[in-house]
Amino acid sequence: MPKSNVTISVRKVSSTTAILDIQGEVTGFAEDVLMDAYTQACNGGARVIALNFTNLDYMNSSGIGLLVTLLVRVQRQKQQLRAFGLS
Repeated sequence: MPKSNVTISVRKVSSTTAILDIQGEVTGFAEDVLMDAYTQACNGGARVIALNFTNLDYMNSSGIGLLVTLLVRVQRQKQQLRAFGLS
């Protein structure tokens, strides 16, 4: 089974904001890595989640679908999702 070619690190920049630094490829195989990073940010008390795409190498339609799934989860938790570094 193919595996994910992405790493996501979580940086807490304030008591309510976390940045998820995405490096590599966001495809359907990135689901576990993305959701684990989101959970880590939430466990740290983040209400604003910012996705840093500066080091993104590739994203396909399945990766976009994962972002939509993440957006739905964020909205259900009354959080905010932000993105930057897109090209």
